[in-house]
Amino acid sequence: MRPKQFTEEHVYMFETMASLLSYVLELDRANRQIKQLSVPIVPVVDGVAVLPLLGDIEETRAQHILETILQESYRLSLSHLVIDVSGTKSLNEQSIQYLVSYAQTLRLLGISAVLTGIKQDLALSAIQSNISFKDITIRKDLPQALAHIGLTFTKNE
Repeated sequence: MRPKQFTEEHVYMFETMASLLSYVLELDRANRQIKQLSVPIVPVVDGVAVLPLLGDIEETRAQHILETILQESYRLSLSHLVIDVSGTKSLNEQSIQYLVSYAQTLRLLGISAVLTGIKQDLALSAIQSNISFKDITIRKDLPQALAHIGLTFTKNE
């Protein structure tokens, strides 16, 4: 059997395909890094962490947030997770449902969830949508949420 001879056109096509594949792999790696950074669960003390949510929460991101909450809650052995939504631009009815489901899921795992940073428009939307926040702890801001958990901070003078 005679070895296959490739033309310059074939070689160019193979090089182009290899270049495109490398580009796709690099994009995939960057996308994974962005996803990881988009859901930063920040440990405060043993068993307590804060999840500051920024931007919009659409379906794909909501699923990623839930997966991260589950993984990190287990990894960090959390007993409390504060979910701070003060950095979100706006939340629609579906986004509010996601927040409620995060808190309910955590409660089923024995982890106390505290929602904080709820703006007036979010509160109004939740009421108008008849979304129940029953059994979900809500505090005005992060210091109040941490105080609810039993953490207090003092200034060093």
